[in-house]
Parts: sequence; structure tokens; C-alpha cells
Amino acid sequence: MKPKHLAPMALLMMTGHALRNWFRWLVLVLIVATTRNWWNRWVVLTILGLLGYELIRAGLRYWRFTYLLAATGITVTSGIFQRKVRHIPYSRVQTLQRQQWFFLRPFQLESLTIETAGQETDKGEASLLAVPLSVGDQIEQLRQPDPATLPAASPTDVSSAPANGGANNQADTDYQIDSHDLNLYALSSFGVMPIILGLLYLTEKIPDNVQHEAMSYLAHLAVLVVLSLVAFGIGISLLLSYLGIISRYYQFELTRHGQTLTTKRGYFKRITTSVKSAHVQAIRIKQTVLRQWLHLATVQALVASNAAEQEDDADLVLLPVLPEADALKVMKPFVAWLPNSVPALDPVPAANRWLYIRNGILLYLLVDAVLLVAAWQFAPQYLKAVSLVAAILPVVGFFQGRYASRAAGLLILSPQLVVLQTGRLFARQLFFVPRPAIQSVTLSQSIWMRPQHRMHLAVNVRQGDGNEEIEVRYLQEATALALRKWYLHEA
Repeated sequence: MKPKHLAPMALLMMTGHALRNWFRWLVLVLIVATTRNWWNRWVVLTILGLLGYELIRAGLRYWRFTYLLAATGITVTSGIFQRKVRHIPYSRVQTLQRQQWFFLRPFQLESLTIETAGQETDKGEASLLAVPLSVGDQIEQLRQPDPATLPAASPTDVSSAPANGGANNQADTDYQIDSHDLNLYALSSFGVMPIILGLLYLTEKIPDNVQHEAMSYLAHLAVLVVLSLVAFGIGISLLLSYLGIISRYYQFELTRHGQTLTTKRGYFKRITTSVKSAHVQAIRIKQTVLRQWLHLATVQALVASNAAEQEDDADLVLLPVLPEADALKVMKPFVAWLPNSVPALDPVPAANRWLYIRNGILLYLLVDAVLLVAAWQFAPQYLKAVSLVAAILPVVGFFQGRYASRAAGLLILSPQLVVLQTGRLFARQLFFVPRPAIQSVTLSQSIWMRPQHRMHLAVNVRQGDGNEEIEVRYLQEATALALRKWYLHEA
């Protein structure tokens, strides 16, 4: 078989990337020319030379890039002067991400990112910028294991495997997001905060004379007008956050076919991510305090790859939003080792909860000290405003510690599954972790905790190319030791 080039649309996309790189060079050259007063024809020639360099480099990258789908794997050849040949067996493909921008849809093209366990970066082992849809379909088909060569079921799947056998006989399972729940999810998002903070940051960059003129103008306006302008700005920020979430999870769909979980989402950029269920290390059910009040939950998967590099919190979102009570009931057909309902956890003892509150207050008192010293030394005109913020922060620390202490807990659900819950920054996270997926269990105890028989417990599982540490603090010593005994199979 003859290696193939990417579709011509890939050349346009590479050209776009080249122009973006050239724009960075352009800004740098303009800054240097302005500060040094080097305005002459050599500056213009430098700018045009950099533009030509980036465009020629993009053309050579496209010309020298080829791929070949063979019976055993995919071979990708790239590099302008130093050729790099990568052969990826289909059995090594952990995740396959398919991205289709709106401008690729009329041409039936998409971008593919192939990820394996051996990659060294978060950009994937191989990336095909613009290929026909049939390429992704062919890779999906070839990476499915032959039922005759499937390994024996893992201990986590024995008790919950279907009675009718393996992946080849299992019917497809499908879930589509509910539009009403998605609207509530978007409206309850704190995604507006980065937008507001970004606007405040840009405001600080406005020259002082312009700020003074604007403040003088606003001072002559009625209070109602000023409040209306503020409300309008917040409303625009909320609208942008809402539309961003709606477009990101537009027509979200989760399917399971055999041993593969596939998510599809997005309006402007349709993203399809496939991951083998065996690579799911843990399931996380996440709720902010606002979504707890609305009884909504988000289900994420911690996977042994970087499939979720573009997702929230770098974890693969399996279900963006659904009613809290239905989370496990909906997920059970997709992840067989999950329980049927959320169990009642063993919480942190009430006598230990004040320690969470103490830590929260002490942390914010330390932040207060830094802020007050910085304001006193460098910005005394803002000392009153900083003092007001400093008075509020310990109160926030009190409630944050109280929330975390009430959320923390764990439960050994079965010989193969443990459930842990943590609370941080007014967000509750419930983890379901199979014992074979646990990399290590760490117990820590300070000399002050020893007389009260308290311990910190940390469970480490693989997340992408790194580690996710799930820590429950100030447990009773007997509870922490029982989990270590469970992990080590001690009788």
C-alpha cells in the first residue's frame, strides 16, 4: 500500500497555524523597532522574511507528512529535514479523539489524535490534521480486540459481568443529554468568573488618564445608570459563559460498544473521544455547592491516557450533567463495576471536624498577612480596601473548612471497590475506585495526631501520564488502617 498525504484542507490549517506564529514574531519585531527607534526598510524586510519562512515551513510540513493504515497498525511519517517514522499497533491505541470543526463538515473531513501509553507529551502519539471520516472509522474497527483473544475478565468485572458473555454479545448502550438539565448546568456554572477577572485585568492595563476621564464621566451619571452599566456587563459575561457551555456540550452523547466508551459533543467543533473501558481508573461524581442545591451532578472518568486534555479538570467527562439521584443508575450499563446506588459513607468523626475549620481559618489569616504587608509597602492607597477583604477571608475559611469536613468520608464497599469523598473550594467529589487501579495507599500521622489516634489517608490512582491523589484527612486511625489492610489483602 502507498502512504497517503493529508487532505488539502490540512495545508490551509497549517497555514493558519503559521500565520499565528508569524503574528507573534510580528509583535516582537514591532516592540523592538518601537523601543529602539529602528524604523527602516530592514524592519519591513525582516517581517516579510519571517512571513515567508513560516509559510514555506507550513508547505514543507504538509508535503513531507504521510500516513499509512496497515493491517496491524498505523504508520505516520513526518519531519522536514529529519524524518520521523512512527508505527503504532492498533492494540496500543488507548484513546482516539476525533475533532471536526464546522468548516471541515462540508468536506467530510476531521482531525484525529491517537494516544498510547508510551507517549511522552500531552499532544498525543500521532495527530492527523485533516483526513476523511473513513480513516477514523477504520481505526476504530481495527482497534477492537478479537473476542477469541480477549483476556480473562478482571476481578472488578466478575461479579457484575452480563450473563450472556463478552463484548461481542453485549448490546450497545446509549445516553443523550437532556436539554433542560444542560440549561441548568450552564446557568449554574462559575465559568463567568474567569471572564469577569479577565475584564478586571484589562481594566488595570488602561492608562491612568483614560481611567480618570472615565471615572469623571461616570460620576456625573445617575446612580441608576451606573448600576445598569454594571448589570449589563455582568449579564454579557453570564451570557458568554452560558453560550460557551451550551456549544461545548451540544448534543452530548455517550455510547458503549463492546469494550469501548465513546463520547460525542460540540457545536462549532464536534469532538468524538473513544477510550477502552479497561483504561478507566476511577469514576468521579462532582458537584459544586450550587449544583448540590439543584441536585445536579457531573460524572467524570480518570483514564490512563491524556484523552481528557481538553476537558474540564483534565478528566474525561462521561456525563456533563444529570439528576444526582440518577447518576449511578445511568452509568451502570457503561461501567459495570459501579454500584447501583450511592452508599452512605463513614464520615470524618464529628470530634475531628473542627480541625478542617481551624486549617481553613489559619490559611486565610496567612493570606491576610501577605496582602496587608504588600498593600502597606507598595500600595498604601488601597490599604482600607485590602483590610476589608482581609476581614472577610477568615469567615470564608470557616465555612470552607466546615463544608470540607462534612463532605469527607469513605467506605469499603466490596473486596474490589472503595468509595471516597472529599470537599474542596465548595465542591464535593465522590470517587469510586477499584482496588486493582490503586497505585498506592499512603498513611500519615504527625506526633500531635498520634495521641488522638488520627490519621491522614491518601489513595493514588493513575490520571493521564500523572497521578491523582485522593486524600481524606483526620480519619480515625482504625478506619485508615482498615483500608490499608483491605488494599494489601490482609486477612
